[in-house]
Amino acid sequence: SYFRPELVGDLGNWGYRIRLNLRNEGIRESDGSTDIIDYGKIYYKSPNGLRFSFGKSPINVGSFENDWDPLYVLHFYEFLDNMPDVVNTNVTMGYQFQNHRLTVEAANSHTLPMLADSPAAQAVFTPSGHHLQYSLSWYGNMFDDILRTIWSYTLRNEAEGCNTSVIMLGTGLTLGKFDLLLDYIGAFGKADYLGLVTSDARAAGLTSPDGIVTNTRYQQWVADISYRPTERWVMFVKLGLNGSSSSDYEQLRNYRKTYECTTAVQYFLDKSQDLRLSLSYYGRSTKYKEGINLMDSNYNRIELSFVCRLKLF
Repeated sequence: SYFRPELVGDLGNWGYRIRLNLRNEGIRESDGSTDIIDYGKIYYKSPNGLRFSFGKSPINVGSFENDWDPLYVLHFYEFLDNMPDVVNTNVTMGYQFQNHRLTVEAANSHTLPMLADSPAAQAVFTPSGHHLQYSLSWYGNMFDDILRTIWSYTLRNEAEGCNTSVIMLGTGLTLGKFDLLLDYIGAFGKADYLGLVTSDARAAGLTSPDGIVTNTRYQQWVADISYRPTERWVMFVKLGLNGSSSSDYEQLRNYRKTYECTTAVQYFLDKSQDLRLSLSYYGRSTKYKEGINLMDSNYNRIELSFVCRLKLF
């Protein structure tokens, strides 16, 4: 449950959201925020296209899967499902010109939590005085909404002298009643950005229970095609391929691939309330290369659900 006051005007808005089901654990020294406030932002836009915002909110990064309303994603795929620091304190400046928007953002990044309790991590990394990440994003719209882009590059400071590069490229194509969305996401750096490779290395016995893996690479490709035969019906298929790798151990070079698939048929019962009946299937298959002590896994689920955004005011 949430409490969200908000003021909205022609040139900007102010608002914040408090999670009522969490206990206040105090103020974080790193950014002066608290976990119970998951959204709080001041936003201003000038008539000449300049935009400015400050506060705690979702960071500006690319890909359509990240840009979608979480209520309707159904299933975030492996990268975004494990991505840290999605909501954080940030300062953003942007410029809107014609059908394009460029944004530059500096955000706090609570990274490398293993430094607090892992002697192995402390032996490799030195905590940085300021954990920050810098992002450049391009939101493009061309040929009368036929071609759209949500591209970004982010440079994250993980520890002293240790940075991670994150590339997120989303490209969309609309042809009549069909929409095709293609996403590519890649993260490259010395630190284990998602933590999945380190977790697998521990499970496989390649490191000690508190050991870490460095020099990791994560990549994800997602393709989503949707078809709207009428205003009330929508059908889509979303396919994903995820790859993980590390150069620390030969066994971890391109050692893991995850295949994901979501298909759904949805019917809008009430367009004014965005109420839809959804029948969907989600499947995930994780495959490991030979020579590593990990077992392949498969997961399948069928869902019948109502999805609705409640508009109380």
